[in-house]
Amino acid sequence: YISVTGVQTCALPICDHIALASGLIVAISLIALGWIRSYPAFCAVLVVFGGAWMTSMISYQIGAQMALPAWVRGRGLSLSMMAFSGGMSAGNIAWGFIAEHFSIRTTLTVAGAGLIVASLATSRLAIGGNEPEEV
Repeated sequence: YISVTGVQTCALPICDHIALASGLIVAISLIALGWIRSYPAFCAVLVVFGGAWMTSMISYQIGAQMALPAWVRGRGLSLSMMAFSGGMSAGNIAWGFIAEHFSIRTTLTVAGAGLIVASLATSRLAIGGNEPEEV
C-alpha cells in the first residue's frame, strides 16, 4: 500500500489479518477436537484445522520472505524453518507429557485457549516488512 506521498503505509497488512484469522481458527478447532465425539464432525473439524494450519504457515513464510533482504533470504528462511521444526518437536514432547498426566480433552482445550490468547496478544505485531523489494 503506497500513499500519495510515495511512503508505504498499512496499519495491518493482509498477511497479518490472514495469520490472525487462521490462528484463531486453529485454536477454536483444537478446542472443538477435544470435545467432539461424533466421527464425521471430528473429520470435518480436522479439515478446517488443516486448512487454517497451512494458511498460517504460508503467511509466516511470506512474511519472512518480505522481511528479509534478498542477499540473505535463503539462509533466513532455512533458519526460520529449522527453528519452527525444533519448536514443533519440543512442543510435541511438552504437550504429550501434559496429556499423559491429564486428559487429551484438557490438553487440547488448554492449547486452544493459549493459542487464542497468544494470537490476540501478538496481533499488533507485523509479520512482513514494509521495505521495498531489493532487485
